[in-house]
Amino acid sequence: MKSPKISLVGKSLDDLINICETYDVEKFRAEQIFNWVYKNKVNDFKSLNNVPKDFINTLEKEYIIHPLNVARSKTSPSQKTNKFLFDPRDNIQLFNLKIMNYLKNFAPDILLIGHVFNINDEVFDYCKKNNIKTAAWFIDSISKEFFNYNKKNLFIKNLNRVDNYFITSSPSKFKKNRNYKKIKYIPNPCDDLIDIYKNFNNPDLEYDLFVAISHGQNRGLLKKGKIDERENILKYLSKNLPNIKFAEFGYKGIEPIWGANFFYYLKKSKMSLNISRGKYQNLYSSDRISSLIGNGLLVFTNIKTKMNKLLNKKEIIYYSNKKDLAKKILFYSKHDHLRSKIAKKGYLKYHSHFNNKIVADYICGETGISKKTSPIWKQ
Repeated sequence: MKSPKISLVGKSLDDLINICETYDVEKFRAEQIFNWVYKNKVNDFKSLNNVPKDFINTLEKEYIIHPLNVARSKTSPSQKTNKFLFDPRDNIQLFNLKIMNYLKNFAPDILLIGHVFNINDEVFDYCKKNNIKTAAWFIDSISKEFFNYNKKNLFIKNLNRVDNYFITSSPSKFKKNRNYKKIKYIPNPCDDLIDIYKNFNNPDLEYDLFVAISHGQNRGLLKKGKIDERENILKYLSKNLPNIKFAEFGYKGIEPIWGANFFYYLKKSKMSLNISRGKYQNLYSSDRISSLIGNGLLVFTNIKTKMNKLLNKKEIIYYSNKKDLAKKILFYSKHDHLRSKIAKKGYLKYHSHFNNKIVADYICGETGISKKTSPIWKQ
């Protein structure tokens, strides 16, 4: 894999003289290049019209003038201000070079990638030649509303190149794909070092129901003019459950929350609504489910997720429609002992069977770098 080209911007006159000497070119050419780069601020080698073409052709093989491309520019109405948006040159090439260097320096047993679709074939070829297993992890919804033509093609591209593909939805949707057997379901794991709360032990929490949704993964901001179909259910709950105290984020003009803020309100809540977008929800949930049930909240989720294959009604509450959901929220808000009992069972089940160590062992086993395991979601 070729190294990214070196930028002339940042080079001193002495640096440019050394470059000229390397190629047996007169030293005064260094000053010419220096003036073009720093005084005339040119951005391509074609502008260096007093530098020999042979030398320019040589430089272009190893160097670029500026490390950034002008992606977009805008001039103010007064013509006094120019705004520029820059993109780094060769950023993908540099990214792939770093991966290759890690592979060569550390010789790992496995290369595990997330939502990354710009890794070069050279990286996967190197892994195959050096017996490094490859796997991908995909946690987004594969419902057709979000899994559009472009995303699907990128997904299939990686599927064709890796040894195993782990997803947080039922793989049955891909049965007709020739690489279907590569795709394995995994749950969103909890982590004992992160999911440390046991809300089922506390009857005096500030909020009855915790709801956190978002229009965009980790954006932290609502998308202007964006309508989320989940809001209809949440508005219905607010209207029909006036005595329920909500900790709600991601709609009604309230920005989404992440990280420490997410856990701040989570730890103060008795129950939670795990609600995901999209029509195809077979075993799918956003990754928030592991935080909700993993911290001892009583979790409500739609029956169409078919999560009852993994968690029974004594460990999580299933609802069929918004009226059924409102009824069950009200019921468990008035029966705190049952709320606590079911939440505790869900917590224990999740930490026992869906924790990060079990999921990691399963991934390692399926890729062949350790002994295969048989977690309950596979049985």
